[in-house]
Amino acid sequence: MKPTTQKPPTTNLLLDGPVHNYQQLLNRSHHNIALLPKGETSLQFLDHLSTLGLSVGQVSKYAAHLPTLLRMIGDGIELRALTKTDAERIVAAINASPKISNLQN
Repeated sequence: MKPTTQKPPTTNLLLDGPVHNYQQLLNRSHHNIALLPKGETSLQFLDHLSTLGLSVGQVSKYAAHLPTLLRMIGDGIELRALTKTDAERIVAAINASPKISNLQN
């Protein structure tokens, strides 16, 4: 008689807990953003995204990129006073910068 081999029990990651703990990532980003010069306005922006119905994962992605964007924008621009033209210039700079091309993913 052949010995039977038992397979180890499998776990279903979708049932055992979140694969991507977006809430934890978002909390970490909130902490990091709060330390930045324009942090308060940026956190209000993230709260606004949540009220628009974006998922925690989507807001987490925006939050992860905000520190880089804030460094690009610099201290000379007041975020609440940004115009459409200002935003277009920032997007153009992002698209032209090889350093942060991963923001487009």
